[in-house]
Amino acid sequence: MKFGIFLAFLFLLYEVSFYLVSGQTTDNKSDCTKLYNFLNGDDADYANKCCTGTTGLYCDNEGFITYFNNTEANIAVPNMTSFPFFSRITDLAIRGANLKEIPEVIFKLTTLKKLDFKKNFIEIIPSAIQNLSQLEELNFRDNNIKNIPDEIFTLKNLRYLTFGLNHIEVIPPAIQNLSQLEELYFW
Repeated sequence: MKFGIFLAFLFLLYEVSFYLVSGQTTDNKSDCTKLYNFLNGDDADYANKCCTGTTGLYCDNEGFITYFNNTEANIAVPNMTSFPFFSRITDLAIRGANLKEIPEVIFKLTTLKKLDFKKNFIEIIPSAIQNLSQLEELNFRDNNIKNIPDEIFTLKNLRYLTFGLNHIEVIPPAIQNLSQLEELYFW
C-alpha cells in the first residue's frame, strides 16, 4: 500500500515539474488539434489532419508541427493571445496579422530557429526575445519598431536580421556581438 502511494506521489511530482518547466499544461492534444482549436475557437479533436497536404504547415514524423507560415497557408490568425504552444516548432511566420505586440507564448518556443513577423504593427520587442537562443533568422520588416533591445544582441546564433521599413533611430554598438551575422537589413 505504501509503495502504491509512493508511486502516485512520484507521478504527481513528475506532472507538476513538467508543468512548471514547460509553462504549459500537460494535455495530450495533438499539435494539429491545438492549432485548429486556436483558429476555429472550438474544442474538437482534429488528430494530425493538418500534417498532410497543407501548404504553409509542416510536421515531423511524429505529428508535431515544425513549420507554420500563416500567409503560405492562407490563414488569417485570430487573437494571438491564445496562440498554442508547439514544442518542436523551428520555423514560425506570422505575417500581416495586425499584431501590435508579440504574444508571450512565442518566447516559450525555444526550439525556434526562424521567426518572422513581417508586415505587422509591432512597436516594442520585449526583452524575453533572449529566451529564443536558437534563433538563426529574425525578420521584423515593415513594423513600427523604433528601438532595438539589447537582448537581441545576446542571440549568438543569429545569421540573418531584418529591420527594414521600421523607424529605427539608432543602431546600438552591441550589434558587433552578433559574430555569426551574415546579413543585416535596415532598408
